[in-house]
Amino acid sequence: MKLSVSLSFDNLDEYRIGLETINSGFLSDKVFEILKDGNIEIVEVILDRVKGTNSTKLHILSEISNIIYRFFKENPNIILYFFCDDLNAIPNNLKNIEPQAYRSQLFSALFSRHVNKYNIIGIEDISICIDSMGNNEYIHFITRSEHLKYIEIIKNNIEEIYIK
Repeated sequence: MKLSVSLSFDNLDEYRIGLETINSGFLSDKVFEILKDGNIEIVEVILDRVKGTNSTKLHILSEISNIIYRFFKENPNIILYFFCDDLNAIPNNLKNIEPQAYRSQLFSALFSRHVNKYNIIGIEDISICIDSMGNNEYIHFITRSEHLKYIEIIKNNIEEIYIK
């Protein structure tokens, strides 16, 4: 499964949202087999800023959230996966925190805002922080409550592989 959506605002800012099933990579083959047996797909969310350098406005973040949520709602057997970028600086980073920590906090805040605004129940944002040689890496999973057992398997696998 693969989807790419481009958004343009006032001819100043452009964003690309990518949603793509992953079948290998950061988890063990055993975990991917368990997911496959449960008819569950892990779908990576990739957000790219194609154009613009100013802080992203709330209405733009809301539209991005809406697109991701519609995709999630239309696909009942997916778990969304988002790895917070650490390569690009945060414009106007007034909090002076790591880009990944900032993006993780922003992702959680947007999720919380969206589910509260639309009174959505039964969906969880699970965040995992990995210490990668002194740098924190943040991963988020958006899942339905009935799929939390898979998140537990994923978390255990991440701890086995990355947290040693």
